[in-house]
Amino acid sequence: MQDEQLQADTVVIAAGAWLEPLLNDHMQLPELTIIQTQAYHHQVTGEYNWPTFIYHHDTEVLYGLPSGRDAPGCVKLGVHGAGKVTTADDRDGIPRKEAQEQVADFVKSKTSGLAVRADSGFTCLYTQTRDKDFLIDRYQRAVIVSACSGHGAKFAPLLGHLAKALVSGDGQRHERFTMNRQLSARLLAHTPRRP
Repeated sequence: MQDEQLQADTVVIAAGAWLEPLLNDHMQLPELTIIQTQAYHHQVTGEYNWPTFIYHHDTEVLYGLPSGRDAPGCVKLGVHGAGKVTTADDRDGIPRKEAQEQVADFVKSKTSGLAVRADSGFTCLYTQTRDKDFLIDRYQRAVIVSACSGHGAKFAPLLGHLAKALVSGDGQRHERFTMNRQLSARLLAHTPRRP
């Protein structure tokens, strides 16, 4: 398979944190920031009837959802978007103790039916645009789907639908998700203002 060549009229590139190293020599991409963030699996110990949630308080944003087959009988909790700026290849994969303590404090003060101490923790990478919105666009014979800012899995069916529509030509580009929108924001941010 390694030496096999495939041909296609259009290719979908959904490379997440590897998008820049993969495509930088081929096209101008908007500014992307890679953040190593972390989440923790907390065992359900009693009655826990919460839905999937995102909790906003001041500058703190936490989220929770069933862990599913990753950790049966647990709820996955994490601090959204907080973490260490890195690259896809330089991540260390070590969850931050401060984030674990922040999640444990949240479990202790805001939830019931969950163990305060996490069963396990892991890291993941957020690929973010400047405005933290999706990047879903077509460039020549490539459809780029990336920069999901931690929401890729939650919106996977929609992202797949939008990518398919761009591949087939049955859908229109959504201005909100285009590379031009992001490139314009990048140029404005780096253009000196006149006095």
